[in-house]
Amino acid sequence: MKKLLFAVATMGLLFASCSKDDDSNGGNEPKNAPLAEYILGIWNFNDVSVSGNIQSPFFSGTINGTSEDVSGNWEFKSNGTVTAQMKYKMTISVQGMVIDEEEVDETLNGTYTVTSETSISLTDATTNEVTTFNIANRNNTSFDLTSTEEINEMGATGTINTVVKLGK
Repeated sequence: MKKLLFAVATMGLLFASCSKDDDSNGGNEPKNAPLAEYILGIWNFNDVSVSGNIQSPFFSGTINGTSEDVSGNWEFKSNGTVTAQMKYKMTISVQGMVIDEEEVDETLNGTYTVTSETSISLTDATTNEVTTFNIANRNNTSFDLTSTEEINEMGATGTINTVVKLGK
């Protein structure tokens, strides 16, 4: 479960609201600007959630994770680096029963690559783990980062979907 929470925390570090700085688009780029320009700057981290299905020797069912008390930001620079700080409380439930609640307070340093106009890859500088995020619900003030991870560890298998919400 700790690895799942770490994966959620790592994914959760991705974006939210933009404010002006040297690399920022200043909030003036329209939603149809090239993604490589659109994401530059500091974004507020608004929310992270997880959902999926898990099968294990002990239980099988739907898993959901909801966050509250969310704060933090992500900074995407034009040199391809990303720094994210996030803090939130994550509640994990299986089949509606709460199985874990954890306070997450993490910093992520790494690099990002725009792989298409609808996706980016993020590489964690500490672990070298690469996560690919699709960009969804992109508009002039916000967007979502979504990813799907296959789980196969400690006798459990399944799929976990993560959504990170960022906005201005």
